Amino acid sequence: MDKLDAIIKEHGKSPLPVLKAAKAEYGHLCKDVLEAISEKIDVPVSRLHGVATFYSMLGTEQIGENVIYVCNSPSCYVNGSLNVLEEFERRLGIRCGETTADGGVTLEKTACIGCCDMAPAILLNGEPCGPLGKKDIARIVKSMRK
Repeated sequence: MDKLDAIIKEHGKSPLPVLKAAKAEYGHLCKDVLEAISEKIDVPVSRLHGVATFYSMLGTEQIGENVIYVCNSPSCYVNGSLNVLEEFERRLGIRCGETTADGGVTLEKTACIGCCDMAPAILLNGEPCGPLGKKDIARIVKSMRK
């Protein structure tokens, strides 16, 4: 895990930045990665696991090649984020928290992403998108199916 050494060199021993960088590098924070981080920064695995499972954009499960986080903040909710989530579920054929069978897309719901001016908004592979309607969702899903 030479890459992990580079991550720690860049981010120090603060768990959250190390976990975020490790997630970006490895795709998810599996048991082996958490154990290696634990040894290198001297933080118990249980604490790292707690942080990884608390923040919706970290996580310990394998995710798809593309990740959609639907914002569920009050601003996005009153502007139709539930409809956005349901439309993604319908078009992708999966439920929130699942990944398509081909591993192409993971759909998640998350707390505020800081894009209230774009409500209802999503993060698509880390990039904010919004406001979204059904045509926007159709275009996004089509672009991921190429």
